[in-house]
Amino acid sequence: MNWHNKTVIIVYPIVSSLGKDNLGGFSHLLANIEVYKSLGFKVICLTRSANIIFENKQGVWFFNVILGKKNPNMKASTKMLRQPFLKVLLYKFFAKFRNFLSNLIAKTLILFVTPAIVHQRANSRFMLVPKSNGAIYLTEFNDAFENNLDCDGYLSISERPNIHRPALINPWPVIGNTMQNLDMYKSKIMDFYFCEHVNVVLYGDGGIVDFLEIQHFVANHKWLRGRPFTLHVYGPNIPDFDNIVFHPPIKDLSYSLHTYDLGLIFYSKKIYRENRIRQGSPTKFYKYVDAQIPIFSNREYISKHYLKCADSSTDIFNDKNILQSYVQNLAVKRNEASVPVYAKKLNALIASIG
Repeated sequence: MNWHNKTVIIVYPIVSSLGKDNLGGFSHLLANIEVYKSLGFKVICLTRSANIIFENKQGVWFFNVILGKKNPNMKASTKMLRQPFLKVLLYKFFAKFRNFLSNLIAKTLILFVTPAIVHQRANSRFMLVPKSNGAIYLTEFNDAFENNLDCDGYLSISERPNIHRPALINPWPVIGNTMQNLDMYKSKIMDFYFCEHVNVVLYGDGGIVDFLEIQHFVANHKWLRGRPFTLHVYGPNIPDFDNIVFHPPIKDLSYSLHTYDLGLIFYSKKIYRENRIRQGSPTKFYKYVDAQIPIFSNREYISKHYLKCADSSTDIFNDKNILQSYVQNLAVKRNEASVPVYAKKLNALIASIG
């Protein structure tokens, strides 16, 4: 490890520094930055191409230079194969050329910076092949996707049996204030149960196919008891939906959602299978805990693993012991995902490798 140069290069092709199109991915990136900064590293980020090529945000350099589509997918590739041969050939040529340019930029930067760590988000768009240049290569597996590139260590919320490298297995770090006042949280939960009109927040629209499906789920959930509600969605503005208010993505991750009555974690079964949910980490869960609002979900794994099935009945509002257990569980899980806790574990992983 290049200990003389405490610099980390984070390769994150799924977002740009503008953070407009992938709220969850951008939140993960900024949390990674805070972790490395707390350990004394200077951070440089290679991110997806945008209108602004370079940004300096509070001492962190962002190079928005990784070329390619926002969401590369197999459907687009399959559709191209049905096109005329010359068009397919040109498509493949430009795809390889984009990858070549991205590699050239990234490798040139690494050559000049000689970082101690290269941190890469596993993805199908672009990844660097690790080189013997003194840097530690860490791969972040943030969902079910796994690649065949080697690495010195990996980061995940669950073990990856096919990857035989040192690992940090922990919920992803989330920027924010970890919950301290349990009594205030319990009071907020009871306030929700008796309010006449419920304001439900959905922080991020990832994993959504049909907003009518969400409306139906919320309207029929036993916690609502038939009460009128408004759903507030932080994501793209999709018009013509009754009782849904769309808000632009939040750039300030310290922004609190405490003005809402209820936090929703919703994943469409058409997009998110059980295995993908198990290998992901819902940023919105921790944001809701920080806001001290009750949380409910449409997925059984989220309900069991994060909420102790409290959202499956109304017992939490009628039994003080169940309410106390629920809030204590949230406090423990939030602490696991705090930046200081994650930084300590990451530092131990780096030391064991380097």
